[in-house]
Amino acid sequence: MYKYTDFFLFSAAYLFILINPEKRGEYKKLGPYLAGLFGLLVFMPVILWNINIGFASFSFQAGRVGIASLRPKYFFQSLGAQIGYLFPFYFFPAAYLAFKSIRKIKEKEIYLFSALFGSLPLLFFWGASLYKRGLPHWP
Repeated sequence: MYKYTDFFLFSAAYLFILINPEKRGEYKKLGPYLAGLFGLLVFMPVILWNINIGFASFSFQAGRVGIASLRPKYFFQSLGAQIGYLFPFYFFPAAYLAFKSIRKIKEKEIYLFSALFGSLPLLFFWGASLYKRGLPHWP
């Protein structure tokens, strides 16, 4: 699934340029468009392969996080599994620093940059875990 989560990296980069007034001028340059085109070219084998197999890979991944009824219990199970299974000594300091940094987003652009790159995948997978049981290694 890693090739699909790269979407969040591109989204975060473009969103950073859009949100940050000092960086908005980058959209007048060729760089962001070339980067997007390069990313599409690199991802093109995955797209072509999926076309040839009837988008089975996309369907499989979408089926893993498909919408069912809202089940907050799954979210808490997923979060607990992540804390206990992957980050027993890392999660709480990281969460503390993340919340502390969010308050400083307007002070330095690196905080906004980091928040976007870290939060988009987390929000997606945490949102998906509200409907289907997540796996601890997803985000």
